[in-house]
Amino acid sequence: MTESTFCKICGNALSAKDITLSTSGYPFSNGHRLREYCGAPLHLHCVEKWPDRIEFSKAYYEHRYAQFVKEGWYIIAEHEDWFVGFIPPGPNMTPPAGMEDLVEVRIKDWPFVLYGHAEKWTEFFLGQWREYHPALYGRTLVRAAMVVRDVQQILPDTNTIVEVINERLSRKESAVSSSRSPVAG
Repeated sequence: MTESTFCKICGNALSAKDITLSTSGYPFSNGHRLREYCGAPLHLHCVEKWPDRIEFSKAYYEHRYAQFVKEGWYIIAEHEDWFVGFIPPGPNMTPPAGMEDLVEVRIKDWPFVLYGHAEKWTEFFLGQWREYHPALYGRTLVRAAMVVRDVQQILPDTNTIVEVINERLSRKESAVSSSRSPVAG
């Protein structure tokens, strides 16, 4: 068996019936004790009781948040322990078909992402958020459901998402046009 057929936390072999999580990217530097868990399959039940879960998850959360800021993508809602992001299409970036309006919900203390589509945001709250993680259970499911409930209070529907994104676009355009205005002297 290859290394990817074992849970990196417990070392036990993975079977088709196992519920696993895995991450992508490397928010830890070479040599960091948690780097070896990046991109590796992890049993969900192992992640739930893993003493390093919060540190591991927080690194991914902060890494993605920083990426949103650096790239000028939209953080359309945030709380102290989660944020909702939207990556706008740009001149050099065309999202794959079906991903044009993808919205992601990142949670600081769990290493998974909840995805939804802005166009179907009401459906997201009616359970579509489970589409990408249908097997969540226990504390993981409770945490995800709590965040979804909180997000619904701030971004209740597609129109709200569109308004927030349009406001960001308007501010960005205003900033660009004011930087081009001649300075009175």
